[in-house]
Amino acid sequence: MFQAKDLIYYGNTGVCRVEEVGYPPEHSPGKAGKLYYKLAPLYETGMIYVPVDTPVFMRPVITQEEAQELLSELPGIEEDDFTSQRRTEMMEHYRSMLHAHTCQGLARLIKTLSEKAQRCASIGRHLSAAEQDYKKRAENLLYGELAVALNLPSPEDAQTLVQGVLSN
Repeated sequence: MFQAKDLIYYGNTGVCRVEEVGYPPEHSPGKAGKLYYKLAPLYETGMIYVPVDTPVFMRPVITQEEAQELLSELPGIEEDDFTSQRRTEMMEHYRSMLHAHTCQGLARLIKTLSEKAQRCASIGRHLSAAEQDYKKRAENLLYGELAVALNLPSPEDAQTLVQGVLSN
């Protein structure tokens, strides 16, 4: 169980701070009977109340050492080789990569869609809106977590760091 002040990766929201563990204001212990996490997303507005036993994916944020290891692995991460002529199959595949909730998977999704965007641009086309959304979501999740793990001021700083690693 997470404790107040823990930084966690929550579902597709990304990095959140556990503000408290208890009963949400609109529930009394006698009625709800369930403990909730009060989560504050670091890079989005609002507050999230989620039962401690939720099926939504949660894990601790990666450590600084794990973030450094990921940075060293980035140049070797290959573009995903899944192809399909069916748009729905491709979107489901991208969704599954996003929902794996691993930094390596997010990096691979970003690399896959970035390289696809370059190929599309070379023939005067663009990524579909759905593909652009998946790429942006993966970037937000990965760069947000790297920023926290590496004590960087913002996800944009993590993005700049990643781009520097990939350009060398």
